[in-house]
Amino acid sequence: MNLPSSSKDRHSGSVTAWTFCKALLSDHSFVVAAAILGLSAAGWTFTMDALHWSQMKTPVAWPAGVVVSEDFRWTNLPDRLGKYVLIDRRTNRQDPNTKADGEVVLDPETRDTLGVGRYEDAPRRAIRSSNWYSSRIYEDATWPLNSAFRFWQLDIIYYTGAAEKVEHVPDRCMVAGGYTPSGDRGKITCPASSVRGGWPASLDFVRAGFVKSGKNATPQGQEIAEYYTFILNGTGETSWERIRLHMATTPWEKHCYFAKIQFTPLEARGGQLKASLVSDLGACDRAAQSFVNAFLPEVLRSLPTSAKIDELNNGRNQK
Repeated sequence: MNLPSSSKDRHSGSVTAWTFCKALLSDHSFVVAAAILGLSAAGWTFTMDALHWSQMKTPVAWPAGVVVSEDFRWTNLPDRLGKYVLIDRRTNRQDPNTKADGEVVLDPETRDTLGVGRYEDAPRRAIRSSNWYSSRIYEDATWPLNSAFRFWQLDIIYYTGAAEKVEHVPDRCMVAGGYTPSGDRGKITCPASSVRGGWPASLDFVRAGFVKSGKNATPQGQEIAEYYTFILNGTGETSWERIRLHMATTPWEKHCYFAKIQFTPLEARGGQLKASLVSDLGACDRAAQSFVNAFLPEVLRSLPTSAKIDELNNGRNQK
């Protein structure tokens, strides 16, 4: 029987496919490997359930006393941190319809980009288990008005309940904004022993420098300095890559959070506060350490301790 060309093609394809399958099945190594992969895939869900492992992270409640507003801002970080005072030029500071100049309120689109205040956060806020942020500018009046170290912007973001990608770090965001790493990276170590609850004796902050070329280029010999660190389940961490790896590879750890703490010096230029142009990194590090010493105890008190995470993951405390 003469088959139409299309039928011949289908028949030829069927023969070729069958020949290929027979060849694979005759390869015992392939059969064993395929069987192992199949069993592994079928048994993964069972294994996760049997060991009480979780690929998703259960939200961790922040400590009682931390107030987070409906727009997911941490609102009761003190306005005064030692010699550092939240900028507030208002004539009527009791007016609830106004905010302090130093209180940075992010719009919903920006919050969404940062992963704060999304749909899953709304029901969790009432039980202290949503993501939140704080962005504030403090002033140290002991420095001259034109000093690079008079003003400081502090940004904190608390993430819990998901395997976040840790995308928003200076090393990535500054580059996306047209800056280039200057190559000047350093570290400052700040004491944390004054905070009770099992916090480490000290925490390290990364200092990353950036410059801009082309239009509005950074002047020669100057750079912008950004400082940051992370708190992962109550312990310090300076690598966003390790945070990401930890979140992705710890299925046995059901309860998890991390917080990013970031700050940068600002200076008055052209009637506005802009990122300081720093020429003396040693002086910048010393000024930065003074600022950290002022805010770190308050920030750490707003975060769950490692002991609390251990309790939750060991099933000793489900609150």
